[in-house]
Order: sequence, then structure tokens, then C-alpha cells
Amino acid sequence: MNEPYVPEWACSQWGNYEHDWLDCHEYLCAYEKWIEKGPEMPVTTDMKSLATAKLQAKDNWKHAYVAHAEAATVMAPDQFWKILDHLFQQIVYYRFKLGRTNGTKVACKEIGRQCWTKQLPEGVECTVEEFVSFTKAYAEVRGSMYDPLFGVVEERGDDAYGDLLDLLPLLGRKFAKWVQEGKWPKGHYDEFINSVRKRVRKRLNAINCEARYDEVLDFILKGEEYVSMSLDDAASKYLCLALHHGDA
Repeated sequence: MNEPYVPEWACSQWGNYEHDWLDCHEYLCAYEKWIEKGPEMPVTTDMKSLATAKLQAKDNWKHAYVAHAEAATVMAPDQFWKILDHLFQQIVYYRFKLGRTNGTKVACKEIGRQCWTKQLPEGVECTVEEFVSFTKAYAEVRGSMYDPLFGVVEERGDDAYGDLLDLLPLLGRKFAKWVQEGKWPKGHYDEFINSVRKRVRKRLNAINCEARYDEVLDFILKGEEYVSMSLDDAASKYLCLALHHGDA
């Protein structure tokens, strides 16, 4: 893209800090129009036709994206875990350092945006197309934990168990390997929880955020964050934008 990511009019209207309006629907619509057409936008009064076209296009894209994502390859482990570590750091930043209740969703969007605008940190590489493969790999890691932990994690309903599995990949490659190899026998819930505690502390130490330990531990064990769904939504959004602007 030749245009700057943050246009001056956006800062003056929505605030000088981009993440104050990053997930604002009104801003995103205006910004996407600004990129496509420039500041002078044609005005139309045919609202019914526009509404129909918008909903139909949205539905068509949804079906096309699902088919595309299903056909995508799963990201290679080395690349996946590097991006996963960056995702964990972003979630800690938005969810806990900034205190945003929707911080997980914002972090997933931010990873997608960084893939599109090529603003990932040094050593982390991912295109928008590869981000689709990343989301697929995340879902597969999540799914691979279901059977090994069934019977280990007790006294949780199906929804609560699914919520836990959705967050456990954030504990990193080593923890995922422990789960997949069946480190904890059935009924050894306390041992499993102790391992989660240790792993959360180690992950936070690696990013100099030890003070958030209690919050992040509670987040992992009790959160309802829909990480996999948020990643999928972000991948769909930024793949659409990248294709539209010729960046994919």
C-alpha cells in the first residue's frame, strides 16, 4: 500500500492512539473506503440495493473463505510456534497491560494486520496467506489435546472443557508436546494444574511480565476467549483486504 496506515483525519476524529479505534466498525468502514476511493466518496441514496449487495457479498465471501481455509496446508511447526509466541505476547499486552476486555480479539486482529502490512517483529515471518495456515494449525493443536486430557481434567462441562483447550496452546510448544504425549494419567488433575502454573510463570518470565501471573493463570484456566474463532475471523478479514488491494 502506498497510503499511510494511519491517515491524519482518522487521528483527529477517533483519537491519536490507533488502538483506540482499531476495532471500531465505523472507522474501519471509513478507512477502507478512503484507501479504495480517496477522500471524495460518491454519495448514493439507493440504500436498499446497497444493503442487499453488501449482505450477499458478505455471505459469498464467507463460503469462499471456508472452502479456501479447508484446502489450506497446515503451517510447519517451527514457523507456527514462533508466531504463537508472538500471539501470546500480544494477548498479554492488550488483555492485561492495557486492560482491554476484548484484548484477545484485538490481539488476533493485530497479528493479522501485521502480516498484511509486513510489520511483524524481527525473526517472525508470516504472509496473509500463511496466516490462514497458522489459524488452521492452531485449531489442529487445540484438537490434538482433547483425547489426552479427557479424564485428566475433571468436573468441567463440555463448554468449559472446550474453553480450556482453546487457551492451552498459548502455553507453548513444550506444553503442547506434554499433552500430546499423555504426560498426566487420568485422575491426576492436580499434577496437570501444577504444570500449568509453572508453564504460565515461565512464559511470563520470558516476556518480563511476571507481575501478571495471577491474572494470566486465571485467564488460562477459566477464560472464555474463543482464540481459534478470533484468529479465523482475523485471517478472513485480512485475506479479503489483501486480495482486494493486490497484496496476496
